[in-house]
Parts: sequence; C-alpha cells; structure tokens
Amino acid sequence: MTFLQKGIDMAMNLRRAIFGVPPDDRSTAGTNATAAHQASEQPRYLPASQLTEQQIEGVGVAGDCWVPWRVDGGGERWYQRVSDDTATQPVAIRGFAAEPSEDEDDEDSEDDDDDDSAEPPETLTREELEGIAAKLTGHPAYVLTASDGFQFGSEMTGGMYGQVLDMLAQDELQAAGRWDGRRPAFYVDDLDPGDRSTTLAILCHELAHYAEWGFDHEQAAEDVPVERVERERQTIARSAENPRVPMEYDPLHSVKFARAAIHYWKRLLALHPEFWFPSGMLWQAEWYGAPTPFKVLMALGDEPARLAPLFVSTIVDLPAPAAFDELFTR
Repeated sequence: MTFLQKGIDMAMNLRRAIFGVPPDDRSTAGTNATAAHQASEQPRYLPASQLTEQQIEGVGVAGDCWVPWRVDGGGERWYQRVSDDTATQPVAIRGFAAEPSEDEDDEDSEDDDDDDSAEPPETLTREELEGIAAKLTGHPAYVLTASDGFQFGSEMTGGMYGQVLDMLAQDELQAAGRWDGRRPAFYVDDLDPGDRSTTLAILCHELAHYAEWGFDHEQAAEDVPVERVERERQTIARSAENPRVPMEYDPLHSVKFARAAIHYWKRLLALHPEFWFPSGMLWQAEWYGAPTPFKVLMALGDEPARLAPLFVSTIVDLPAPAAFDELFTR
C-alpha cells in the first residue's frame, strides 16, 4: 500500500469515526434531466483536483458550494458539497459538522478514537485579525476578542460593531497597553466555536456594518460626548436582555450591509485565498430577512473586481447593479 493510499484510508477512517460517511470519489453525477436531481446524485466529497475554480468559490450545480473538509495524506485538500441553503443555516457557523449516522459501526469508531491524524482547529490570533481588518478598511482597528475577555451583548452575540465601541473598551485596552487613540472596534467571539472560518465570517460581517454606518476617524476620544457612549452602552445592555428573533426584515442588516459584506469577503479571499470559506457564512438569510449571500454575490456580478481600488465604505453609496437593486425591491 502506498503512502498516499494510507493517507486517504486514514482520512476516510477519520470521517467514518466523526461523521459516519467516508468520501466516495468514485461517485459520478447523475444524468437525469433536472439540475436538482443532478446535484443530489453528485458525490458529497471530492478532492480539489476534481473541482473547478468556480465550484470552489461557491457557485456549483443548483447553487451548491464546496467547503474545505480535510487534507489527505498526499497533501491534497478535499471538499464537502453543501447546498446554498445549508450554507446559510446555523450549522454552517459550526463548521458544517453533521451528527454521526445511527447505523455507524461502533467498533470502527472505538478503533479510531485514538487516531491522532486529525488536524488541530485552525485559529487566528487577535493581532492577525487586527491586521486583516486594517488591510480591508484602510485604517488601524481594534479587534476585541472573547479570548481576551471581552463580551458584548448576549450569549447569542457572535460579533458587534458600534461607532463608539472603542470608547466602551477604552479602560480594558489601556490596562492591556493596547490603547492608541480612537479606532474602529469590532467584537468577535473567537471561542465559540473558535474555528478560523467562523471567526473570519464574523469579522467580515462586522466590517460590513462599519462600511454601512461609518466611523469618525477625525474625532478624538476626549471629544466624544459622554451621553453618546452611555447611549451605546445601554443599547448593548438591552440587546443582551432581549436577543433578537428572526424577523421579516431587519433594518440593521440593510442593502448597504449585504453589498459591503460580499465586497469584504471577496477582498479577504484575494488577500488570503488559503482562508477560503463559503459566502453563506456571512449572514443567515432566514434570520435577517435578507436575500441569501449567494444571491447577492450573483447579483453584484463583476462589481467587486471592478471597484477593487475603492474603499468599501465608498462603494456602498454608489449606484448598484440593477440585478442587486431588484433583490431588495419589496
């Protein structure tokens, strides 16, 4: 048995132990008439060598997208196929994990419990996140992580941006030796679940709010009205007491937000293609009452590439493609 085959077998055993279904690269797409049926007949797992660039970027058969799964013993990354709908569900924010099948072989699971071949969770440091935020916005930024002890909102709050959030965190930042004047601040829960894709999706989400709502880069800390900071504090406190529930339309996640989130996602992947994650992780359409990220991505067309030289905060105030405007016509 070759080293490559051993690696593939090891990856398949690991998949069986965790999820109950090994990848099957011998499956082929169905030949039935409808695209939906073709998608259901496609293999759930494929190596990168068998996928097109378009599929890996999130545009597949009937809107399916392929998300990173494992690297085999030969160093090739495998992808798992998920539907666009699946990619916008809460499970996407948990790394697309599935429960083991009921008919899983218990003996195989026990044998694989001691398998130490699984890759450790991929994470990013707070310094790395701040560097990414600075590159994407063009300005220095504070990233307030849960791993550094920050908590804003309720337990359901994965991230937050506010125009004076830096002021609310000023004491803690000064105590840590991090305060360097006013900067946009983004809270990111990097502990639950803590994987890199979720953390970056949260950051892009909050960056979109920054592009939408803005930030006064010229205002010094001593010039920020005390009542403005207190009002933000009270707003956050209320959100902790009354977590929002799914609604028909959420004004906090508007047209500008959706457009900005896709732009930041595309720019992040241009800077770090190795950090790929599906656009469906940027927001949960059924929660925020907005079109799915996939639909927004398609409607924007080549705009992210065309307007790459501009700040995203500038782009959101420019006329949008007609197809994009139609998504938000109610």
